[in-house]
Amino acid sequence: MKLKRGLLLTCGVFLSLLASVSFAAQWQQKSFTGGLRTVHVYVPETKSPIGEGRSLFVVLRGCLQPASAFKTANLDKVADEYGMVIAAAEPNTSAGADCWGYWSGMRSRTSGDYKNVITTTQAMIDDAQYDIDPDQVYIGGLSSGGAFAMTVGCLAPDIYAAMALDAAPSAGTGMYGAFSHEGTPESVKRNCESYAGSYKSHFATQITTTAYGTTDGTVPKTYGLQNAKAMALIYDVDQTNEENTVQGFNNVKESTWEKGRVSMVEFGGVGHAWPGGSGAAGSYIDGRSANYGLYMAEFFTANNLRVEDKPVETCKNVTLDSFDYNSETKVFKANGTATKDCDEATISIAVAESTASVAPTNDSYSFTIQNVSCPDEIKVTLENASLEQFTAADMFTGSCGETNIPPVIKSFNAITTKGAVSLSGIAEDEDGTVVNAVITLEGTQYDVDVGENGVFTLMIEGLAAREYTARVIVMDDDALTDDALTTFTIEESEKTAPTLTLDPVEIYENYAVVCGTASDSDGEIVVANYAIDGKGKEINMNPDGSFCIHMPDLTYDEHELIVVVVDNDNLAADATVKFTISEEKLLPPTVALDPVEVVDQTAIISGIATDADGEVTNVNIDINGTAYPVVLSGGKFVLTL
Repeated sequence: MKLKRGLLLTCGVFLSLLASVSFAAQWQQKSFTGGLRTVHVYVPETKSPIGEGRSLFVVLRGCLQPASAFKTANLDKVADEYGMVIAAAEPNTSAGADCWGYWSGMRSRTSGDYKNVITTTQAMIDDAQYDIDPDQVYIGGLSSGGAFAMTVGCLAPDIYAAMALDAAPSAGTGMYGAFSHEGTPESVKRNCESYAGSYKSHFATQITTTAYGTTDGTVPKTYGLQNAKAMALIYDVDQTNEENTVQGFNNVKESTWEKGRVSMVEFGGVGHAWPGGSGAAGSYIDGRSANYGLYMAEFFTANNLRVEDKPVETCKNVTLDSFDYNSETKVFKANGTATKDCDEATISIAVAESTASVAPTNDSYSFTIQNVSCPDEIKVTLENASLEQFTAADMFTGSCGETNIPPVIKSFNAITTKGAVSLSGIAEDEDGTVVNAVITLEGTQYDVDVGENGVFTLMIEGLAAREYTARVIVMDDDALTDDALTTFTIEESEKTAPTLTLDPVEIYENYAVVCGTASDSDGEIVVANYAIDGKGKEINMNPDGSFCIHMPDLTYDEHELIVVVVDNDNLAADATVKFTISEEKLLPPTVALDPVEVVDQTAIISGIATDADGEVTNVNIDINGTAYPVVLSGGKFVLTL
């Protein structure tokens, strides 16, 4: 009977078992408490060629680009070759056009997504399963993600040994800096050093590479040189070469600075995208160019200053990778690794009451031991040429003749809603407990808790409309498994057009005003225009969708107002209002004279003057060619001569 390797922690057993069922070195979606909620992680089986353990590259996506796009950017190949863990992250709070908000909020290690990125990075460094060398932690990104990564690299140079900035506006630029160049190398240097504060001394061992595509029409290409020059000023190094060809990279030019501290890479024919090399694909991923991830990994490995003088501890690590036990023949087999340079070492194994010793070959070892009674603890001890001893141990979790019953998945179902699916099922184990489940969809694994009643549930959102197949593997406390598949379809949801409401027209002589509101139940209004008598203009809409259209200097005539709004699904709503500006006809005033009174030689002339559509402002009485102005009082007048 062949047994899978059993670790002391149940979760470790399960992950090891999954690796044997071809799930090793796959992308997994992770969430980090106090950090980022969505991170796509790839952990290679290889280790970094320098230092100890693996390196870590945190990559931040661009605007309107899902972080999952980096799963098809050939970064997994870079990870396998250079022993580099890849963490492609989504922001917790996006800004603008679904961007990393490098221009918004406080730029602080303890604020917003800056804190979340740093917290996530530190959590991965502290997690032994990733085996990350703290001196090989790097950050980078595309476009807004590159600008955000540069800001994080400036905030925490003690954590990030290097930066890779592709089509990235400089740290400290505003929102519109993505479209028109802002800043100088000197101003960016000041920004970066001010963000670092008391951590500024760590710039002494940090390096940076910048990149841009020659056909990028979105972000100014000048940021590539500005960012390189700014970091060179901080690192106090001079430029050594300009636009040299890079061996092994087609249509790529490289400018470098002293001591391998800074490089700038120009990718010919690449637009606003991450250069992924041949076979790369996805949103804002270029598959026709050279692989910037490969260039970056080579640059970081060759020039990392934080592992340069670290002594290499040889032959001080031993692993017990797997073991088999046949209960019928009582033969026990084990194998593992002993790294590095362990040619003069001895590996000893103790299992049950048996012991044996071998010399490792090519940093690996294997044992075959006869007549082993039921194993309990398996202990492997490495003794190197300096007589130092190092131990790895495991517990035997299989049976010695008994046949354990594997778990059974009783149901595995999918319930779909708009762009999402709820995957749920029930698993039972006749002779134990179902301890864990892993659901795989589109190459991404999700660890799912199993309740006491065997029920497991997972909600996955953000799915495009098409057919999917999900797989679940459950494991019991005997490390036995069962798996099942379910197929479901995400239907294309019906889009809803925006709504538009106009209030009645208000007219003030030759001036008219129309107010209204526009909204979209399943999206947002992206275009709002109006036309008055065929002349179009843009509407300045308030955040709540309300607006007012002011139309001055209108002629005395009939007018037609057309309002059109369009949502992000390219659906529209319109409304038309017709109204008339009328010219008012003015009426003349009227006057009525009373009979003239004559007393002796005095004449009294009186009367009343009125105006139907206004008021009388003055009255003159003309007698024999002489004009006499009179005073009005309530429309009445009196003249005494």
